Amino acid sequence: MPNLIASRKQIAVRIVYVGPGVGGKTTNLRHVAAQFPEYRMAELATEGERTLGGDFLPVALGAEPIDGWTLKVSLSSVPGQIQYAESRASVLKAADVVVFVADSDPLRMDANRYALDDVARLLEGQGRDPAETRVVFQYNKRDLAGAVPVAELDAGLNPAGAPAVSAVAIDGIGVFETLHEALGLAMEEARRYLAEALPPRAATV
Repeated sequence: MPNLIASRKQIAVRIVYVGPGVGGKTTNLRHVAAQFPEYRMAELATEGERTLGGDFLPVALGAEPIDGWTLKVSLSSVPGQIQYAESRASVLKAADVVVFVADSDPLRMDANRYALDDVARLLEGQGRDPAETRVVFQYNKRDLAGAVPVAELDAGLNPAGAPAVSAVAIDGIGVFETLHEALGLAMEEARRYLAEALPPRAATV
């Protein structure tokens, strides 16, 4: 749920990157952080992966105000390993938009499906409907020989037809295209929340 910061007339939203371990979540945020050196990204390491509890990058992206409110965006990622379900649940609780970073390696399709099912389970445990959660898919590692075809990834992971972007995140390819899609959904969520949270007259000030 977005957070209204009335003293600054800001509406804060969080985009959370999820997916299987070593699928490219942290790599995405590192490329974004490189373009915004004035912001600090906190990064912690776990055994076997580079993220624990989430990378956190607050980005004031200069988007046009929404009914006079400035949009503030936080980006986070969650650890993908099975044993860190509690950390994933904690970060997902604050997610307004989810970016699912799928690994295009055919040997990782089971890991993709498990990670997607895990996200749905965690959301349901928080009383949220996964079908109503705003999500963007990123099909990462498209440079791999024998990468799973996009049509197969769509059929197996994204049958509802959510926005999807092909990427080679380690080279920065598709990173900002993915973020652009996620920001669009975040702005939609912010508008919806403002319309519900504020009286009509206050919302148009």
